[in-house]
Amino acid sequence: MRYLRVLYLDIKNLVMNLAWVFYAVFFPLLLIIILGYLTRFDYGTRIQSYDYYGVTLIVFSVFNTGTIAANSFMEEKIKMGNMRIVFSPIHASWIYISKIIASAIFDFICHFIVLGILVYGFRFQIGQNPEWLLFLMLVGEIFGAAVGVCLCCVLKSESVCNQILSLIIQLAATLGGVFFSLDRFGDMFMKLSYMSPIKWMIQSCFLCIYDHQLRPIYLCIMSLIIGIGLCLMICQKTWHGEDCL
Repeated sequence: MRYLRVLYLDIKNLVMNLAWVFYAVFFPLLLIIILGYLTRFDYGTRIQSYDYYGVTLIVFSVFNTGTIAANSFMEEKIKMGNMRIVFSPIHASWIYISKIIASAIFDFICHFIVLGILVYGFRFQIGQNPEWLLFLMLVGEIFGAAVGVCLCCVLKSESVCNQILSLIIQLAATLGGVFFSLDRFGDMFMKLSYMSPIKWMIQSCFLCIYDHQLRPIYLCIMSLIIGIGLCLMICQKTWHGEDCL
């Protein structure tokens, strides 16, 4: 019960922070609506602008879970709560594990709301296997949160972590074709784009929605799970309770 209590408090802290709610719900939704409207004549009838930006920007937001996880892990006002857990009969590793789970759950619910608005308000297509899209989204949220917390454990600083994390996510988003596809710039850029995990996830979503292919989603989920495992191993090696002090 103690572990669930800590998880509940972590989720509550996220929900009560209006800035994070805006960042997770309204920011991606407004961006999708604005870009979808401005480029509504640039896409065909099968894939509309709202379909393209709905997929790419939700995936982008999923990976941005790392930023929220980092803030909820080592923000100054959170450290006092972390210190109490360190001196409680709960294993110290639950501090970062709880932050990963709470951030993933919080962002998943927020992005699920965004997805629902797009489906019912903008005829966003989700294909014949929406359950796999949602599962991929959930695993992506956990991966993003794990990366954010992992960087905090290694760097011991929320501000430095956010700077590096923002740079990594922006680079991955550019390579992954969040705002525009690099495929049009030739083979070299197309090959470079596959270095980005965001590209893997976007490609998997499009193949699932429009070609009903599930194998790419399976491979993407497995890759993300391996990444989560590696992040947890690094956290285990680098996290110390005194980091909260």
